Amino acid sequence: MPEEFIKVCKLSELENKRGKSFSLDGETDIAVFRINDKVYAVENTCPHNHSHVMHEGMVDKNLYVSCPIHGYQFHLETGKVPPDFNIVSSKLDTFKTKIEDGDVFVEKKKKKFKFFDW
Repeated sequence: MPEEFIKVCKLSELENKRGKSFSLDGETDIAVFRINDKVYAVENTCPHNHSHVMHEGMVDKNLYVSCPIHGYQFHLETGKVPPDFNIVSSKLDTFKTKIEDGDVFVEKKKKKFKFFDW
């Protein structure tokens, strides 16, 4: 099945090294970051406190975005925390992006169903 990408904005609407919040499908809240001529997309909800604030986070030179509430860091490409960070179970979902004719597109992921053992 082919990937489905949704247009979220024009590249010119994104400030360098700043994030912006978008809704992909009315349900999926994402944070999109422009770092020079590359664009990254991650879920906008911090897994630590479940606040929709990742788009407000600062990005460092190693591509880690910091949650503005508690400073938890997540890599924009992998969603993982830094190797020396003591919270190993936290991770942000990441989304594929592409730029075509100055427009930014983000992949709409298939819904994942989580099953629990009771």
